[in-house]
Amino acid sequence: MKVLLVNPPLDLAEFLFSTPPCSVLGPLYSAAVLRADFDVALADSFLLPGALPAKGAGQGQGRARLGVGYGELLRDLEGRHSDLDAVVIHKARFFGQKARPELAAFLEGLKARYPGALLLLADLFLGDLYLPPYQPLDYLRQYPLLDGVLHGAGEGALSTLLKSPRPLWNMVPGWSFRGADGTLVDGGFHYDQDPGDLDLIPAPAYDLLGTERYARFFQQAEALDLVQESHDGLPMLALMATRGCNHGCFFCSMPDYKIRWRKHSLEYLDRTLGALAAAGGVGKFVLTDPVLNSDGPHFKALLRLLVQRGYRFHIPNGLRATALDDEVLDLMKAGSAALITSMETPDCDLLRLHINKGILPDEVTSLARRCQQKKLPLKIHYVIGMPGETVRQVNATLAFAAHLYDSFGAQPLVQIATPIPGTQMQREASAAGQLTLPLED
Repeated sequence: MKVLLVNPPLDLAEFLFSTPPCSVLGPLYSAAVLRADFDVALADSFLLPGALPAKGAGQGQGRARLGVGYGELLRDLEGRHSDLDAVVIHKARFFGQKARPELAAFLEGLKARYPGALLLLADLFLGDLYLPPYQPLDYLRQYPLLDGVLHGAGEGALSTLLKSPRPLWNMVPGWSFRGADGTLVDGGFHYDQDPGDLDLIPAPAYDLLGTERYARFFQQAEALDLVQESHDGLPMLALMATRGCNHGCFFCSMPDYKIRWRKHSLEYLDRTLGALAAAGGVGKFVLTDPVLNSDGPHFKALLRLLVQRGYRFHIPNGLRATALDDEVLDLMKAGSAALITSMETPDCDLLRLHINKGILPDEVTSLARRCQQKKLPLKIHYVIGMPGETVRQVNATLAFAAHLYDSFGAQPLVQIATPIPGTQMQREASAAGQLTLPLED
């Protein structure tokens, strides 16, 4: 069976809170798993000429695009593949529920070129950070050429689906599809928790299109500020050392999915990092885990490994301040340009009643003091404008941020609360009648 995975262009909001280039990990990890059983190819809009927006693109305009358009992507497929059995289009986070004429045209082009191929949309979710809920049947109604949508896929669920004949499609969790009689079947959401041993998941398949090409892509994306809070200028690659999250933060969609936290072994990580470094000519890695230091001893051992091997590293999603002792700070200073953490608000009432994160102001203050002593740059995320937050509480957050900056040089990263669909924040804001813009925008 011949399977083509497609990483399409990503429509970016002007103000990013994530690292959009790392969304390519979904197709890359899935390709690595699928090629054990299938003939797998990859088409990646991020790697083609003109894929990267100009620096500052979208500022004042609201949107910018990462990746070439669907038309260019279709033209890139000419002569490269034939007789495909399935085309899997990656539905990256914040893909949007609105109908897109360019995607419809892309599907038409695929169907004309590969008339017998299964065409499906899959979010290829890795249990990383944020997956807003969506309605798969809406996509099936908007795009009549789609055979189905896999929601909460993970690598294993996609493999299971592609091995399943049509009569058994209703047995695949998370698979919404168009029946033989045209009836739409809703499979809901099902996150594939991966095998019990996470080490059975192979490394992302950068080699399908060239590991060095991806290293240069991430290097160029970093120069355009598309890799959050990272500006080392080194060729690099992204991967995940852990999956899932056991916490229940108010602003995150992960708690609803109840995706347990799991980790790769240090032996796996050492082997994988070494192979990627050799193939891509890189000495820097972006670790995109949602909460890399959930297991303090394992995290510390990973940092020791990274530093001993001479790798630079960047952890954009931040680290919990409660699990950062002095040895961790020394290791971070040795291998990273900065430490990123978060203190959404110093207000204890909001922390207790809403945030559900368990990080206290004194803990973050202590971290800022120790980072200053060790000359380790610290960046702290703050959030203002949460549902029910008063002007007094907003000002207290800003005053706390200013105090840590003035006293310890901790750089504040202040964000406006964003009620991501599927979060407790969104539900509370909706119930209070505080949402006035479409959620998908």
